[in-house]
Amino acid sequence: MIDERLFCERLTQANAIDGLFNRFDAILRNAGYLPMSGQILNATLVATPKQRNTNAEKSDLRAGSSPEDWRDKPAKQSHNDRQAHRTVNQITKSQKSEPRYLN
Repeated sequence: MIDERLFCERLTQANAIDGLFNRFDAILRNAGYLPMSGQILNATLVATPKQRNTNAEKSDLRAGSSPEDWRDKPAKQSHNDRQAHRTVNQITKSQKSEPRYLN
């Protein structure tokens, strides 16, 4: 039975580790992810939630007001980040290059 240590030793002896990580990196890049050094490798990759708003709701949001049918649905209001575009524009170029770590 091959355990984790023996498997790692065989990969090292075959000089296959760099090739595997390069292939894994290419697969992530093709899927739209940007792997950075220093990140956790065994993290779960989850697609970001998408807002499925109607065209009328989108036009109301662009105008700066909440759609009428959202007023009696506080859960729908809390799940739609209407200030997201403003927070992205406030990040400076130097902040984009700094690594972000979770506490």
